Amino acid sequence: MSDVVAQSPRKPTRWELVAAGAGSGALISIIDFTKNPNDGTIFKLANGLGKLCFPSGSPPPGPSPILIAIFFVVLASLFVCWLFELKDRAEAFLRSCALLAAFSVVTPGTINQIADVTAVQGGTLLTKQKSSSLIFESAFAANGQPEDDAAPAGTAYVVLKNLQNMAVMPESIVTIRNERSYEPISIFRIRSFRIPLVQTYGRLFRIQIDTPGFRSIEFSLRVREPIEAYGIRAPETALYFAVQAMASPLKVELAPNEAEQLKQNGRNKLIGDNIEGAISQYIKSLQLADDDAETKHFLGYAYFRAGQYAEAKEILSKLNLDFPNSSLIALNLIKVKCGLKDEAVRSQLRSANEEWRKDWSFDGEFVRICNQYVD
Repeated sequence: MSDVVAQSPRKPTRWELVAAGAGSGALISIIDFTKNPNDGTIFKLANGLGKLCFPSGSPPPGPSPILIAIFFVVLASLFVCWLFELKDRAEAFLRSCALLAAFSVVTPGTINQIADVTAVQGGTLLTKQKSSSLIFESAFAANGQPEDDAAPAGTAYVVLKNLQNMAVMPESIVTIRNERSYEPISIFRIRSFRIPLVQTYGRLFRIQIDTPGFRSIEFSLRVREPIEAYGIRAPETALYFAVQAMASPLKVELAPNEAEQLKQNGRNKLIGDNIEGAISQYIKSLQLADDDAETKHFLGYAYFRAGQYAEAKEILSKLNLDFPNSSLIALNLIKVKCGLKDEAVRSQLRSANEEWRKDWSFDGEFVRICNQYVD
């Protein structure tokens, strides 16, 4: 009988372990960025490397700072795994994890403000979703936390035309950067086709918008008037957000949106109780965009405020048929009928959505005008 000689497993070569460390560095970097695209280690490292590699400001077209940061981690993993005598692939992986953890500690955060903004004047108001909010959207400060709150500022409304008629509104991530240094100033999430930005007059910012299903886009913005409005489009894409972020955003040009500007002028006049002025602005806006249901809704409500109940009822009744799941349209139509002293309101209130009725009870106009019809 021949002796059976047990063969021990082949030990990986040094270069195989180095390659394993580099692969591990790439893997954990991608995982870190995918899980925390706006405040993770890779994002912060990319910001630092971006300022180091592109001191003049905006990076040129090509690989983004995110891709550069991932490549940097891979190179650092290669060096660390080559420097130390590794025993196996598991140790190579752990070395790469420790390296990323070290970068996390030494890389400073750069975001002054991260917020979630739910805009109710935009997508959730008139789409076929249920919305119980009864307030206008508030504009987001483009300069994060301004040093001088008294500095004169205007508001720019940027309309994402790709999202304007979507039934289910996706969540967009908006990144506001310093135009010169390209350093992120603030980040917020918004579920609306319209992004309101408050900006100090004359200051120049770089705005990046990331929306699922669409290319990441970027544009420069400088506000010079109290109210400005623009429209932009982003090409559709099947690429995941984290993959898109490895390339530079698509640079787009803002196109003036006069209909939106007139609408927002009307909204400001209505807030200031200049009802006739608001009606005039809404009518002019509809002459440019006669299919804008939101402007029609605002006009119907302005007619109600002016006591022109017949005109308000005609507009809001049609909108209520088109958008049966809009709590706000239903509420304003009910208020118009209360103003007309329509006794049918009693039965309509009894059969109304219970959650809506609970929300309506907090609306001062509804309580004042319709209280006698509430059982």
